Amino acid sequence: MKKILAVLAAFATLFSLASCKMKNNQTTAERVSEVEAEYSMQIASSIQAETEREEKIIKSIEDIGKSEKKKQLVLKRAEDHYQVYVMNKKNICKKIVDYYFFDDIDAYYIKSNGSKSDKSRKKIIDDPEARMIAFERDFNAEKETTYDEIYEIFSDPRYADLGISIVE
Repeated sequence: MKKILAVLAAFATLFSLASCKMKNNQTTAERVSEVEAEYSMQIASSIQAETEREEKIIKSIEDIGKSEKKKQLVLKRAEDHYQVYVMNKKNICKKIVDYYFFDDIDAYYIKSNGSKSDKSRKKIIDDPEARMIAFERDFNAEKETTYDEIYEIFSDPRYADLGISIVE
């Protein structure tokens, strides 16, 4: 029994010395420290990229602006979708611009590439850094529609219940 314990102790000592083996003149502890430093740098880089993306999104939303009579009516349709009804000089809506912001890069690319098949709207902004796409389309109504008429429609509380709000 003592011989078996002695052999096991010898193997344990051999394995513990083997774990301290140097690779590229580095101990295991040094390698672990190096990998942890690389991982920390990747995390910091990722956080920086997301911070820059958030800043671009904020700037884009500021550029969209707010509703202004005789200029535009801005709706926030969802957390990631803004819609702008653009008025001409006569205060008649002639076009709509949809702005989409994507958290998921894959969803952004799907929407960006899928727009080629839709001829009713034209892509006017495609920003991969902010993951934002804007489409413009004609406002097709049976009659000329003014800012006040569109405002009245979207002021209805039922639209608020659907998560649609006028940005003022």
